[in-house]
Amino acid sequence: MVRGIVESRRIIAGLALLGLLGALLWAASEGPLGGPRTSPTPTPTVGASSTATPTVGASVTATPTAGPTSLPVDQAIAPVSRSSPNPEAAEVIRLCLNETIPIERIERMGLVPSARDLPRYVPLTGREPWIKTDEPAWVVQFRGEIPMLLSGEVWTDPICLVIGGEPGYVGTGPVRNLTTGALHTPEPPASPPDRALPTLAP
Repeated sequence: MVRGIVESRRIIAGLALLGLLGALLWAASEGPLGGPRTSPTPTPTVGASSTATPTVGASVTATPTAGPTSLPVDQAIAPVSRSSPNPEAAEVIRLCLNETIPIERIERMGLVPSARDLPRYVPLTGREPWIKTDEPAWVVQFRGEIPMLLSGEVWTDPICLVIGGEPGYVGTGPVRNLTTGALHTPEPPASPPDRALPTLAP
């Protein structure tokens, strides 16, 4: 009987170790949805915001690359006020800034009624599994270079998505590896966006 208990404990300990290793590998790969490591393809970490933690450093002060867009702004999407956002928008800002990104880095922001329509606003391939839902999606578009601590990369003009209350970052611009200096460009969308989100209001 004692031997059986010992063996059972060994099995349980082994399973726990495998679970821990799996969790570590999951975090290292940047998220539960195959997520960003958004170097070659823009796939976000929706549902695991902590796995792609941005960190403010010297690179954050780099010259912004995003600017005015020639796309028409969707007038059906309400602008968000920087100084007095409604409670839902304020929570989205809190989640996406993650206490590390200055709010001044937000270029555009809005609530898209259906996640399926996200490629009309931001450069996604349209194959991303997390847009196959009719849930509304908050989108925060950042301007400039944002260092991502856990991935060891700097993402240019990334976006943050909040779907079902869960945030995730998406690298839609160039991604630079801080160790090797290698630069990756996300896969271009089959159809580029045809409309823009409102800029962040005062």
